[in-house]
Amino acid sequence: MQRRKQRILEVHPEIQQSFVREIYRRMSSTVWQSGGCHSWYQDQQTDEITTLCPGSVVSYLRRTRSVSAADYELKS
Repeated sequence: MQRRKQRILEVHPEIQQSFVREIYRRMSSTVWQSGGCHSWYQDQQTDEITTLCPGSVVSYLRRTRSVSAADYELKS
């Protein structure tokens, strides 16, 4: 980004939507969504969990360590 003098990295909408679908699918089998649990993690109106990532911290770090340039648009 610095070499290209770009300041904005914007994810393509279809990539974001795919990621959100995957997270919701993975969350559906957790106690937070399927076990009758109610907590501040859940949206009060939809009961969806929007603040947690399913899996371990290590798996999250591995997934977010790098990005695919094809998934983003660089803007100045």
